Amino acid sequence: HVPAASITATQFVHEWADRLHGQGWDMVDASRGRPSLPYGDAGQRALQDYIATLEAVRLAPYGTDTLGEPAYRQEVARAFARDYGTEVDWRNIAFTTGGQFGLALTFYTLLKANPEGMILAPCPWYLNHHELAKMALHMLGQPERDIFLPLPLLHSDGAYLDPDDITALQERAPSVAAILLCQPGNPAGNVFSADDKQALTTLLDAFPDAPVMLDEAFFETAFDPVSFTEQHLYPSIKERCFLFRSGTKALGFAGERLAVMAIPPAYLEEFTWLQSRWMGNPPLSSQAILSAILASLSMQDRQSIADYYSQNASLLYDALKALGLDCIPVPQGGFFTLMDASKLLGQPIPEKAIQAFGFSHTVMSNDLDIAMSVLAGYGQAANQGLATMPASCFGIAPEKGWLRVSFSITRDELHTLIARLQAIFG
Repeated sequence: HVPAASITATQFVHEWADRLHGQGWDMVDASRGRPSLPYGDAGQRALQDYIATLEAVRLAPYGTDTLGEPAYRQEVARAFARDYGTEVDWRNIAFTTGGQFGLALTFYTLLKANPEGMILAPCPWYLNHHELAKMALHMLGQPERDIFLPLPLLHSDGAYLDPDDITALQERAPSVAAILLCQPGNPAGNVFSADDKQALTTLLDAFPDAPVMLDEAFFETAFDPVSFTEQHLYPSIKERCFLFRSGTKALGFAGERLAVMAIPPAYLEEFTWLQSRWMGNPPLSSQAILSAILASLSMQDRQSIADYYSQNASLLYDALKALGLDCIPVPQGGFFTLMDASKLLGQPIPEKAIQAFGFSHTVMSNDLDIAMSVLAGYGQAANQGLATMPASCFGIAPEKGWLRVSFSITRDELHTLIARLQAIFG
């Protein structure tokens, strides 16, 4: 038993899925965003070349720059210029040890500059965005507060940004520490449309001095990469935009914590100081791998990646729709979609879930109850479990009974996942 207050729901699900698997359970883990498409040759060659260099000289090189080796940063800047159609100064490029570290540094930097500021973000949002911002407040000695101002994304007639919501947001946000955007989205799999881009332009114009955090960890998974590139906001906001890219998602090096970002010039000095104090330079091997992958990534490569995950998404979404579990929007990228599991509200919670999570009630009344129940085998054969994430982790009301489920699993696992859903909800 682990007290609910001492652990995040996401961590709990991951650890219990692993524990049950270790006990011989047949687990389907649809809770994580783990790549299931093999990585490209460029990254493997870069790693092999790096190892060959070490074997030749028998002495590991020492990093020369806090933000990363100039040659690797120059390679990334050229890749960004190709991807976004705008010149990118390599001196504004920084490698970080995982995207989480870059996000944490950024939240700390921006909230240090504006301690009373709010974060404006479309909702639902990525859990770790919210938690890292709260952590930065704590590190800065600020009292805990509701730091995110939500901009609704999900409406009864579709997924979009409503200009009226932006107008209302202006009245509630006297001080803005950052505008936070994520596409393709986690958990909804959304990509901003042309209409959304117009709404976002209105938002950006309303707060012309607010820095922008643009998390594109799932950049390569946008199912329509040509349209995604043509409609991109980055060229018009790069002077105030923190841009995040990842090598641990669609590019396949999940355990290596590969991440790189572009930093607005005004924040470069503070960011460099923080990275030098907190970590020093990122691992040179990760810089070599990620810069090589990004440099080699053609539009054809992006389309191949997109086609693979798009097919997975269609298989899962069609199955959810057939079971009456589908939610808006239809995924347009990323690794995840939302599902409406509210049919289970009012059903009994399995005894194993009650014991593991310390529930004081016995009937499912929210998304956490549902997630823990299916994890503990509800509706499945003996010693079978299904790992998902409660949608309330991402800002969605828990009483809706929604879950986030991953389609970034192997095709065989995906078919097993669908069979489990049919057993539970069919």
